[in-house]
Formats: sequence, structure tokens, C-alpha cells
Amino acid sequence: NNNNNNNNVKTSFMFSKPQTTLQLSAENNNSASKLPFWLDPGTRGGAIVLSVLLFVVPIIVYAVLTSPLFGLDGIEVGKYIGIGFTFILTILWVATYIFRVATKDMTYVSIAEQNIAEQNIMEMNIMEQRRVSILLHSIRATKTILRMTPC
Repeated sequence: NNNNNNNNVKTSFMFSKPQTTLQLSAENNNSASKLPFWLDPGTRGGAIVLSVLLFVVPIIVYAVLTSPLFGLDGIEVGKYIGIGFTFILTILWVATYIFRVATKDMTYVSIAEQNIAEQNIMEMNIMEQRRVSILLHSIRATKTILRMTPC
């Protein structure tokens, strides 16, 4: 009976279990994204659709420019599309990287912050458990002293 009371006291002082990294990233993605799931590069659908678009768009541009409407040479068009496509995507990639570094929205920074928060919660739980055990030990000692003293 006494042991059950001790467990109840310990759990009442415990903090709630910390969320996992997956739960936190899912919450951040849900609140930050305003795009539909098939355009958001943070989702599977968005990754697939954007990959297909990045593959198909240069082919369509090549087909249009080499068609009888424009009548350009296929080799020259292919060179310029390849160079232009690579240059534009490289500039966009560097811009997103610089933006993520400037806003500190990088994966390792987010994980490090989550780990620090979880460690702080665990340390607080340990501190609370120590306080409870010291308090319970003090109560037990007081009860023992009271029982030993004659009235």
C-alpha cells in the first residue's frame, strides 16, 4: 500500500513524455505549408510531381523549338536547353540553400534543438524524481521518529 502511494506521488510530479522528432517535423510541415500536397516538395506527392515536371519540361521545350513552327537545329537547341536548365536549377538550389542557412531552417539545427529540449525535459524529470524521493525519505524518517517517541 505504501509503495503504491510512492508511485502515485512520483508520477504526479513527472512532466509529459516528450514528442518524437517525427511528430515535431510533421507538425512543422502541416503548419508551414500552404501548397496542395501534390505541389509541396516536402511530401511524397510533391516530390514525385515536381520530379516529373523537371524531367518533362525540358523535353517539351526541346520538341517545341525543333518543331516546324520554330525549325531550329536539334543539337544547338539541346546544348542551350541543357546549359540553361542546369544553370537555372543550380541558381535556384544555391538560393534555397542560402535562404535555409540565413533562417537557420536546416535539418541538423532542428534536430539539435529538439535533442536539447528533450534532454532538458529528461533532466527536469530526474530533478523532480530526486525531490520527491528526498521528500518521501524525510516523511518516512519523521514517521519513524514519531513512532519511537512515547506520548
